[in-house]
Amino acid sequence: SSGNQPLVIGNDGNPIMAYLYRSDPTSQQDAGLKVAACSNPTCTASTSYWIDPSPPWTGIGASIVIGNDGNPVIAYYEGGVGLKVAACTNTTCASDFGGNIGASIHTPDGLGKSHTSVVIISSHPTQHRPFVVYWRSTNELGSATCWNPRCEAAGSDGTSSWASPSTGALDSVSANGTYSSVAVNTLGRPAISYYDADNGNLKVIVCSSVTCSTPGIISTLDSGGDVGWYTSVAVRSNNLPVISYYDSTNGKLKVAECANANCTSATIK
Repeated sequence: SSGNQPLVIGNDGNPIMAYLYRSDPTSQQDAGLKVAACSNPTCTASTSYWIDPSPPWTGIGASIVIGNDGNPVIAYYEGGVGLKVAACTNTTCASDFGGNIGASIHTPDGLGKSHTSVVIISSHPTQHRPFVVYWRSTNELGSATCWNPRCEAAGSDGTSSWASPSTGALDSVSANGTYSSVAVNTLGRPAISYYDADNGNLKVIVCSSVTCSTPGIISTLDSGGDVGWYTSVAVRSNNLPVISYYDSTNGKLKVAECANANCTSATIK
């Protein structure tokens, strides 16, 4: 599955959406992250739930994926706090009868900003956990590798059975964001597309390991003008990534079809 998406299809076949909610577009006070769980495949009815009601800027750049347990996992930005991950405790992120929020929320990187994209990785058949790419306040493409399904810090449940999330920078990109997107290839490794605003280029990284501890080769796929906005990556069954993006110079939607699994070159259409 590819990231950089506020909507996914749940295991019941119904869409579920994560979004920034503001009751008054002119006010920053009543705002936060919400989820809308559709009641049917065409979403003619839905129920909304608060996930993180922390104004003023909570829920920016939300990305959602379905975890291995069937529950949604959401990556997003809270202003002044950083990258946050909410792991829902049920399939619709519903609050309980006492009004308690149906998610476990953690902050893996205080330097994280928006342009988040989340997938589920697995380095072992029984270990499935979130992997997030995002724009950092240090003007970098960042990544966060979680070591448990909820992206909790070490010892947060009173034990030390897992490590805290591993975070870091994959590339320098400037202050204008990354428009990053991530998908998992057939080897379980993340493939990441993003915008290098310093140079106005579309770039890609295919990680050399499942956890991206070895990032892999950084390749520039398109440098013809100011290109690479709003990237979205998917991986075909033949393990070749394909990326859609916006060419700002020419005002066109473009597609880069990678020529090999590491995407060191591509055909631009």
